[in-house]
Amino acid sequence: MDLVPDLTKLFETGGIGTPATDMFNASTAVLPAGDGPYTMIKGTGGPAPQRTHNDARSQPAHPRPSAQVVVTAKSASVAKAKAKAAFALCAAVSNQLVNGNFYMGISPVQSEPFDLQPDDVKRARFAFNVNAT
Repeated sequence: MDLVPDLTKLFETGGIGTPATDMFNASTAVLPAGDGPYTMIKGTGGPAPQRTHNDARSQPAHPRPSAQVVVTAKSASVAKAKAKAAFALCAAVSNQLVNGNFYMGISPVQSEPFDLQPDDVKRARFAFNVNAT
């Protein structure tokens, strides 16, 4: 399970964006200078993995990766709408394959995307976090 590339694929197939054009997932990625919207997906580590009671010393049975999704656009309403669409795609994942990996769920941490401070060129940013199992 590699959550960031899997979210990238989920968002690509769901119409959120195109990798390396308006959707980025590298920690060194620099957003283009345009109006956007641009989507950035970053891994955030996640909570400790779950283990089974049968063999607590072995590898964890269920990793629980997490990520932050940030949508940037000149227009706050455009950024918020794109963030809400990405949020809905994540919330809909339940016991299914995403990019060839099985997920019990990709659960948003917040009840809806939240407003961040504008970026360094005064574009609006809306974000949400997800935990996966």
